[in-house]
Amino acid sequence: MNTLLRPRLVLWWGIAIAVGGSLLVIVTPMVIDWMFVSGATDEGQGVHAAVEVVLSAAASVLPPLGAALIGAAIVMVYLERYGYARIDGAADETAGGNGDAPGPRSA
Repeated sequence: MNTLLRPRLVLWWGIAIAVGGSLLVIVTPMVIDWMFVSGATDEGQGVHAAVEVVLSAAASVLPPLGAALIGAAIVMVYLERYGYARIDGAADETAGGNGDAPGPRSA
């Protein structure tokens, strides 16, 4: 099957990003506390704040991104299975020829 859609790859990336983001949500407070306890002096507060912002932003963005990729993979499989996804971009005969979205392939 030669297709431009790669739902299996998107699914695995979604799972990896969701799991990695979830682990980051768990680990971020521990890393921030460890940095604070392990001698973050007045000079190190800028680095501490920067690391905290980056880890917090990544922890809040990655799990929803992974979930969105998993959902996109499910939609890609549905579209591919029922004939809505065309490699060449040509409209299906069931679209009516007026530029509408292509319909399902006739059996």
